[in-house]
Amino acid sequence: AVNLTPHDRPQDVYSAVLKLVLEKLAKAEEEGNELALILKGVVNRKVVKQTVMTSVYGVTFIGARDQIRNRLRERKGQMNFTETYDVKGVEEKV
Repeated sequence: AVNLTPHDRPQDVYSAVLKLVLEKLAKAEEEGNELALILKGVVNRKVVKQTVMTSVYGVTFIGARDQIRNRLRERKGQMNFTETYDVKGVEEKV
């Protein structure tokens, strides 16, 4: 679902979902949520795209979790770690 309404720049549902996720992460960060701090700057359009795309085909919670886990593993080196964290611990909370 890309460019369903006229805009100057391409628009898509993945970017809209990303915006919602980032808003929730920002609120959680303000509340001192450690996971939100870890994920700051890590969650991007690519992290949410596959799960959004497959949701219309009935992806299960476990399947969606695994998709997010894989995207986080790809971006592990870009996480904002204050100490050493295992991606497995992070992905279980997502």
